[in-house]
Amino acid sequence: MKALLLTLLLSIGLTGIVFADDAYDAYQNKDFETAFNEYQQRAKQGEARAQRNLGLLYIRGKGVEKNPKEAFNWIKKAAIQGDSQAQYYLGKLYYDALGTLKDDKNSAIWVIKSAEQGNADAQHFLGEIYRLGTNSVEVDSKEAIKWYTKAAEQGDPYHQYRLGELYYLSVFEKTDEGLGCKWFEKAAEQDYIDGQYYIGRCYAYGLGGKKDAKEAVKWYQKAADQGHERAKAELESGVSTLEEDIEAAKLKKEAAINGDPEAQYSLYFLYRGGALFEKDINEAYEWLKKAAEQDHAMAQFSLGHSYLTGDYVPKNIKEGVKWYRKAGYNDEIGTIRSLGYMYESGNDVPQDFKEAAKWFYKGALLGDIDAQLSLGIYYANGYGVSKDLSEAKYWIKKAFANPYQTSFRGQTADEIWNEFELWRY
Repeated sequence: MKALLLTLLLSIGLTGIVFADDAYDAYQNKDFETAFNEYQQRAKQGEARAQRNLGLLYIRGKGVEKNPKEAFNWIKKAAIQGDSQAQYYLGKLYYDALGTLKDDKNSAIWVIKSAEQGNADAQHFLGEIYRLGTNSVEVDSKEAIKWYTKAAEQGDPYHQYRLGELYYLSVFEKTDEGLGCKWFEKAAEQDYIDGQYYIGRCYAYGLGGKKDAKEAVKWYQKAADQGHERAKAELESGVSTLEEDIEAAKLKKEAAINGDPEAQYSLYFLYRGGALFEKDINEAYEWLKKAAEQDHAMAQFSLGHSYLTGDYVPKNIKEGVKWYRKAGYNDEIGTIRSLGYMYESGNDVPQDFKEAAKWFYKGALLGDIDAQLSLGIYYANGYGVSKDLSEAKYWIKKAFANPYQTSFRGQTADEIWNEFELWRY
């Protein structure tokens, strides 16, 4: 599998500089030149942390002109000495061909070294490598789950939320909403806003057997207090009780039998989850297919995803792509984003940057931050489109204006803005 998806998804974001003593004070006071001189002196004396931080200053262009090759050399020195954070960064440098030639094999070697030392960021990145595959590492869902879980178990709410999201969105071969909700709750308990919203959904809709209206309202309110717009909308519309859900389910079944595609799609979840009806996967997928055949975009996405992953149905890539494209043409934004990533990476379809750019453009017009960031990156680098930094600037500015949506790209709009110096255009 081609690796560009991970390159962009986890684009170099070396902001985690660890400072101490005079260098720390200088950096905090934005005296980057002094910080650079302090670290350079200590790095030359062989101090691993100073070597790593000197490399990061070269990456960021703080106190010195940006120089990826020098950054690579200093970070490698620190990594060889066993500095786990430097090993992680070195793996990313090899992966992204920053300061060196692209080398997926060496990237994996150094990320594994760091991950085995307990570096949570490296463990998460290694999970991504195993989930998506590279030119030297085959896709291995079991290894992916193992490393994602190790990262989450260290307690960082972002890693906990991401693991929950992967289970919740059926990214692994089988959906496990219960595990997804478990990790959302762990992140939520640390005030992670998206974790609060999604554990609210778990309680509101009985995902993973967690139906509890009071708990749903509690977590929605916590997310809303932090500015989460979708949580505010859920509170405004109200959270139903179990009794109300049972009565509504009966009405939905009647509507589904009469051909209502929205009700048919709801029955897919009701039979699949087993909270209100007896769990019946075959019945669930019969209703899903009925909704998809009536042009219900989310049903088309869900059916396509099931075929692509083999989630409770026989894996069928051709059918999966067919239903994804149908959902994409019906403006289902998650599918549009997924199609862009698929054609970008060559995962399940032939790699085609022009086709990826087409889907990212469609998503960008619909206001999706991932698509806007992706399109900005494409224009900045000339992937599938003619290189145009003015267009890159336009789409990155669009992403700036979308503060509440989380991106899977691993780079924020301001990081891309600074990396390509888009203020010049």
